[in-house]
Amino acid sequence: MVVLQQMIVFFVMMVLGVVLRRARIVTEDNQRELSSLVMNVACPALVISGAASATERIPPLDLAFCFGVFVAMLAFMALIGSLLPLLLHYPKAEHGAVNLMFVETNVSFIGLPLISNAYGPDAAFYMVLFLIPAGFFLYSYAIAVISKRADGAPAPQQGFARKAAAFARQLANPGMAACVIALALYLGGVELPYVLAEPVSMVGDLSAPLAMILIGASFADIKPRELFCDVRLNLFILLKMLIIPIVAMLALKQVIGNEYLLITCMVNLSAPTVSMAAMLALLYNKDRYLLITRAVALTTLVSVATMPIVSLVCGIG
Repeated sequence: MVVLQQMIVFFVMMVLGVVLRRARIVTEDNQRELSSLVMNVACPALVISGAASATERIPPLDLAFCFGVFVAMLAFMALIGSLLPLLLHYPKAEHGAVNLMFVETNVSFIGLPLISNAYGPDAAFYMVLFLIPAGFFLYSYAIAVISKRADGAPAPQQGFARKAAAFARQLANPGMAACVIALALYLGGVELPYVLAEPVSMVGDLSAPLAMILIGASFADIKPRELFCDVRLNLFILLKMLIIPIVAMLALKQVIGNEYLLITCMVNLSAPTVSMAAMLALLYNKDRYLLITRAVALTTLVSVATMPIVSLVCGIG
């Protein structure tokens, strides 16, 4: 019920986003800047605030176990993501895009605000832990799969030094910096003074409403017929948003007893495709941009219903 209530709240804010887009308060001109505000300011503040406000102290061995579970989950998602385009008979040129649509979930705009608002800072810290390997995953595996040429072959490779420098630049972003700071604060038991903690908390609280408004605003220009008439995409949605998360979480419940860890895994597995996937397509494989954009829109729309269903069926949250 907690996930259902929070997703209904998010849906109301998405509707507000559509209204604001129609009223031209949110426009094509300012959506990019507002998205940057959420991604580079509000979400990093939410990450730091969550770690600074956490009251539960996770023992080092449990911390390492959680980190290992998240790495294993990313590997599992990569494996399933590579099999789905074969199962659904996508053309070979689209395999990388379909893989990316499955593995890259919206943990920043939906996952982190959802857990923070529904379960509090102690649960949110588990998402902070996940964001560290997820960041490395995004700028390595995700770029590699979307960079394949139309014939399915990988793009020409750069030298090791140039690739390493580019990878380091991509990781040097506010989100990853916030994760490192949050981890240091948490492990060091550092308590921020009120004059720092309160502004960080207030800015972090902007994440959920702003992110949902922007997601809603992005729906205003979408033609529903273009989304729901693609049978193969609808089958992909069914597998990604319901069947695979439910099966995976029922299996994880047999071996994991930590409720916050299970909630974090569930949110990451059942969250919609992140809009960053479309941005990567623009940069590395423009021919696949339309396919990924449709997946982002449709998974986000149905997530209002599918995430609570996964939660209820699996008895988590």
